[in-house]
Amino acid sequence: MALPGTESHYRARLLIALACVTVVLMVAGTGVYLALGQPWSAALVGARVLAMITLLLVCRRGISLEWATNGLMAIIFSGNAVVLISSGATVPIALTGPILIPILATTLTGIRGGVVWGTIGVVVLLVSLSASHLGLPVPEQVDAVKFDQFRTVGIWFVLLFSIILSLMIEQLKRLSLDELVAARQQADEATAAREQFLARMSHEIRTPLNGVLGMTRLMQQTTLTPRQAHLMGGVLRSGDHLLGLLNDLLDLSKLDAGRLDLELRPIDVCELVEDTTALMRPAATEKGLRLTLQVEGDGPWWAELDSNRVQQIVLNLLSNATKFTEPGGTVALRVALASGRLRIDVEDTGVGITAAQQEALFEQFTQADASIARHHGGTGLGLAICRKLARRMGGDVLLQSTPGVGSCFTLDIPAVVAVQPAAARDVDVIVLAGLRVLVAEDHAINQFVIRELLSAAGCVSTIVEDGTDAVARCLAEPFDVVLMDWHMPTLDGPEAAIELQRQHPNPPPIIALTANVSAEARQRCREVGMVGFLAKPIVPADLHATLALYV
Repeated sequence: MALPGTESHYRARLLIALACVTVVLMVAGTGVYLALGQPWSAALVGARVLAMITLLLVCRRGISLEWATNGLMAIIFSGNAVVLISSGATVPIALTGPILIPILATTLTGIRGGVVWGTIGVVVLLVSLSASHLGLPVPEQVDAVKFDQFRTVGIWFVLLFSIILSLMIEQLKRLSLDELVAARQQADEATAAREQFLARMSHEIRTPLNGVLGMTRLMQQTTLTPRQAHLMGGVLRSGDHLLGLLNDLLDLSKLDAGRLDLELRPIDVCELVEDTTALMRPAATEKGLRLTLQVEGDGPWWAELDSNRVQQIVLNLLSNATKFTEPGGTVALRVALASGRLRIDVEDTGVGITAAQQEALFEQFTQADASIARHHGGTGLGLAICRKLARRMGGDVLLQSTPGVGSCFTLDIPAVVAVQPAAARDVDVIVLAGLRVLVAEDHAINQFVIRELLSAAGCVSTIVEDGTDAVARCLAEPFDVVLMDWHMPTLDGPEAAIELQRQHPNPPPIIALTANVSAEARQRCREVGMVGFLAKPIVPADLHATLALYV
């Protein structure tokens, strides 16, 4: 029998045990009928024994749990139905069938099975009560004396059957609970191991990737020939693509484990979609597409949302629309915020998606056509992550598409209207010149990258290779801010932050600078008193915006 889960496994074991006990009792019942001089009844019970044995043999070859359960119920109930109808519902022992069978069916298949067999039992009872009036051909009534003997033995059989069944149910429940606990523990251990592996690999990949992207950005700031600039742009785009894939894998792992936290804050929805559209406009223009933005309604447009996750979803939908729309086509973005919900439609005039392809489109590592990966690239993770993120926010991503006409993806999520916060300082006009920055970083290439990025912003940087050196340097001379790596020899970043705040009478603000981007790492940074978090690879704009808070 197909056993999709632990609950089904428990029910299947209960079904088989119940069938075996029933066979034993029916064999005993056959002997009782023969002793009472009831060959017809003995033959009936014997036929049911053969049917039960056949069912058990068929179950070993593999049938669905529902079919096996219904077969068992039919075999057990058939004898009760014959006795009820033949006696006009005057045999009390047979009345247990319409009562016990629905209860067993509910235990094995759920409420629906119980309702179905309960209905069948009621119908059999009604037919039994009407048998003599309807003129149905019924066998001869049972001899009164023999029936009294049969009833006494039958009652004892029912009691024995009930006791054995109760003991079986309790034992099987206990065994299934132990299996469920063990399976849950194994699943938790596997999930933890996967997350630890991904976090470790993320750190190991981000560290050299920070050097690749950082060096490339620094190279772009030098005087380059057009060909050199083109080559540098290709390196940067490839590095960003690799970083995006790495982030997708981490997001997917967190979503599957239910550990992805949302960072809700007041955001300007109009500004968010305008910025997102601006990011995609160069790619659309280069391909010869018309990219439009339509904002519906008059506002208010401030809402409590996770801006990074919303932008991640919209960027992915816009990227797909741009990728699968032929030159000369249109990609339209429509936004509406009303009645506590944010609705964003991304509609294109692309190739469209068939109904069969739509069913699997939101599955992980799945694309509408196997040739898509060859022609357009991609891993098939984007839409799966978009839907999981949307559902994590209490909404969903929906799809309407017509092959040859185009597609429309809709992000629909709850959005609580928020009060517009006080205007923040404009980072672009902040002058970072003269800001004294201590950098604790043990990787030589990353040291060079961060030094050059800080120098370009007008900061004065000092580099140390270890947490111990960072504490000693801060105690020896003043700094405006400290950029602290996470993994370093001798003393790691979190421990160094604790030690610095313990020894320094007025410690400078400490910002984590790390390739460990997990939620646990961010929480750990807050716990040890770090005031900010910068993920590797370092984005110059993020670096400048974070440092601007401490000028």
